[in-house]
Amino acid sequence: MPATVTKDVATILKERSIAAPPQRKNNNWMAGVLIVLLVLLIAQGLLRAASKPKVETALATVVGAATDIAPGTKLSFSSLHYVQIPTRYYNDSMLDSNELAVGAITKYYIPRGEPISKKYLFARHQFLSANLETHERAVSLKLDDDAAVDRTIAADDLVDVVVTMVKDGKHYTKTIAQNVRVLLSGSKEALESRNLRSTQANVTLAASPDQCEAISAAQESGKLKLLMRSRLSTSVSNLPGVSEDDLLPAKAFQSVKKSVIAQAPLPIPPFPQLLPAPPAFTPEAVQSVLPPALGWVVEVFSGSKKESVAVPGSLPAGSVR
Repeated sequence: MPATVTKDVATILKERSIAAPPQRKNNNWMAGVLIVLLVLLIAQGLLRAASKPKVETALATVVGAATDIAPGTKLSFSSLHYVQIPTRYYNDSMLDSNELAVGAITKYYIPRGEPISKKYLFARHQFLSANLETHERAVSLKLDDDAAVDRTIAADDLVDVVVTMVKDGKHYTKTIAQNVRVLLSGSKEALESRNLRSTQANVTLAASPDQCEAISAAQESGKLKLLMRSRLSTSVSNLPGVSEDDLLPAKAFQSVKKSVIAQAPLPIPPFPQLLPAPPAFTPEAVQSVLPPALGWVVEVFSGSKKESVAVPGSLPAGSVR
């Protein structure tokens, strides 16, 4: 019989490693198929997106603001330019030509790029005075945020004007004008604009002559505030004004007086009066103080007892025996 030869372990492992590569080829083939499918899906999506018909949006050309425009500005060609907007946003109040806007005066703040509407402009062009009634006068005020209702007042609003003044160390508040129409007002957006660079709210009122006098005098003597009212309200009230004493009840002042009295310092007693000066040293004064002079002294013995008896003498007063 021929001799049998047993293979060693190293030879067996080498043969198995040679037989393994076919499996790696199968894995590479599957990965290639997946990559091809992914590329096909992406290409199909791109073809569908390119094959969709493009919807063209109809545009309308209107007049817009070339820069930030403050209220009360007279428009010129340099402050206007054309802008395009979708036709669905177009309305009859928009302007189609710059010639329709040049020379008009703005009522509100118009930011850059905003289409200009007829409601943003005064109805009568060229002059602001043409928009005042015959009984109205225009007066302008520079007010802080709290005095201008946080800069929310706009043209055609109705306001009341109040003033707070100090007299004899006390504050008094009085309503000096009611139902006053706002002609122009700087909005919060206008004051925040970098192009306008305004730090205070400039408000222009259309008031009667007597109201303008009161407002001008109050602006020099106290602090003004505007109170916004409803555009439907036209009533005028007779208001007496308010002082610090009207804000607290009488009991509050009584308690304040008591606390002031309790905390008051103790009164200082009056300085005692000085004793009167002693009389002048004279013999008559000394004599009035000394006891009367004695005459004779007689000693009387009665048994074991002894008594002294004074007997006035006949010598002149003041002599001593």
